Amino acid sequence: FKLNVFNVFVSTTCLFVMLRRSSTCAASIRPFHTVLGIETSCDDTAVSIVTSDRRILASRRVNDRATLASLGGICPGLVAKQHRAFLPSLIEECLHSVRLRAADLSAVAVSTRPGLVIALKEGVSAAIDLCRLHRIPLVPVHHMRAHALVSSLCHPHLQYPFVALLVSGGHSLVALVRSADHFELIVDSVTGSAGECLDKVGRELDLDCSVDHPGAALEKAAARAPIGSHLSMEIPGVASSKDASFDFASLKSSLLGQLRKRKQLGEEIDVEKLAAAAQHHTARHLCSRLHSSLQFLTLEGSIREGTSLVMAGGVASNNYLRCCVEKVCSLHGLRLLRLPPSLCTDNGEMIAWTGLRMIEERSLSIIPWEEIPSSLYVHAREEIGRNRTGEVPSKTKMMIKASSIHADSNPLVVHSTEDYRFRVF
Repeated sequence: FKLNVFNVFVSTTCLFVMLRRSSTCAASIRPFHTVLGIETSCDDTAVSIVTSDRRILASRRVNDRATLASLGGICPGLVAKQHRAFLPSLIEECLHSVRLRAADLSAVAVSTRPGLVIALKEGVSAAIDLCRLHRIPLVPVHHMRAHALVSSLCHPHLQYPFVALLVSGGHSLVALVRSADHFELIVDSVTGSAGECLDKVGRELDLDCSVDHPGAALEKAAARAPIGSHLSMEIPGVASSKDASFDFASLKSSLLGQLRKRKQLGEEIDVEKLAAAAQHHTARHLCSRLHSSLQFLTLEGSIREGTSLVMAGGVASNNYLRCCVEKVCSLHGLRLLRLPPSLCTDNGEMIAWTGLRMIEERSLSIIPWEEIPSSLYVHAREEIGRNRTGEVPSKTKMMIKASSIHADSNPLVVHSTEDYRFRVF
């Protein structure tokens, strides 16, 4: 009898140990998800399927640059019509190419803010219909957060918190990213954006925009300019302003004013030189404000040496601006993470991947299929997170000498606002 009791005790103990080990292993295995992302915030109709192991299974994108260029810019009604016409076929192509049914998806993620309202509505409508028909969850995604979070798709070791510099045709801001749902807005733009500034100057220079956005055409023209061309046009007072916020509208007005004045005076317009100068002034303005925000975050202890900075958004594909930003990152001991150009512009991958991150981090924004409404509100503007722009001082202890901000091998020159002594980094 004693022997039987002993055997039962040993068997029970072994079974308990085995169950505990199996439950521990199961807890350590991350669930596998497949998400379809839909992006229609502006003129790109984009759909992509991404998995939680960072595989892009399918990706489709449609735009009509030539027509929009002939109309002089984005036409919201025409863009919405494009989304409505192409979304069903793009979704079907993505699913068919990887032999998936819509019911096999873990969720559908869709951009709901910010963007062109009439364009966002088309993407949201398609996502709602798909989710309700096949009984899968819906993940509403903040477009600008997606630009920041897609960096972890390319850089698996990216850790929170990190700094996001988001520069596009509609936004220019610096944010501190603590999680997929927790963003803090550090520096915003008072008016205008870096992308809009470059686009307007590109159009004023009559660059060929049939293939590229005007900003991309301006970058190509600037790359053909002789060395030193970035100093061919001086804009007093804008780039040297000590306010912590971006003000690209004022910079744009000054640049366009200079160009139009030269045309009125009958001066010869050297397109390449003026493109290089406009690009340089945009970089100066961008980097001076970025420096202020990084100094503020360092002093409060939110970032430290080795923290990552992600430069994302359509303008992040500009190599000149990226090199200038890298100089500022080196000054603060940060690591600049680069994204491939295909993930800098609007794309479906960033929406799908953000949806995955929100699922993994159990975001409260995810809508179960039983609770999906017949329509969702979309917003033209919505802040990326808690607004802390008022906390950033307008005057920093160390200021960068504007003329040293250039995409070359020369170091940055910084001077103290307390003793006015110059230092080279």
